[in-house]
Amino acid sequence: MRDFADCKLSVNISPAQFRHLGFETEIKQVLEETGFPAHRLQLEITEKHLIDHPDRARQAIDTLRALGVKFALDDFGTGFTSIAYLPSYGFDCIKIDRSLVSSLGTDPKARLLISGMVHIANALDLQVIAEGVETSAQATLLRAAGCHALQGYLFGRPAPISELNLDGRMLDAA
Repeated sequence: MRDFADCKLSVNISPAQFRHLGFETEIKQVLEETGFPAHRLQLEITEKHLIDHPDRARQAIDTLRALGVKFALDDFGTGFTSIAYLPSYGFDCIKIDRSLVSSLGTDPKARLLISGMVHIANALDLQVIAEGVETSAQATLLRAAGCHALQGYLFGRPAPISELNLDGRMLDAA
């Protein structure tokens, strides 16, 4: 696997993948086969994983965290997530769902909700990433709220690895 300096890789994990009893072993094997550093891998899971199978989720998270893998609670703010999930499962990050981000320009309460989420996350030493950022106005408001990172079409669209541009350099497909 080619080295991408200190790039991190975030991977959405489906409930079916996460429930699979060999999940942790598969992740460990992929890391070994590719040589990708575990500390640069972040697995994104939704609260559905935690609600449906809490003991299985805790076991998988604990096993992979021991390898250095990071975890993000994806789609935060859209379901029934309990704040208690955040420290009890050892998340490193929350990802604010795009539905809240998209309402920033139209719903005055959206800014308050996002600011509150950021304050809670900061109190728990969690990073905050806002998803679905499409306008400069949204980016400005999210930065002011204290989000650590922003993600969305404002910054780039999905592309093949051969077309990625990091630090102004085009990457070759090697």
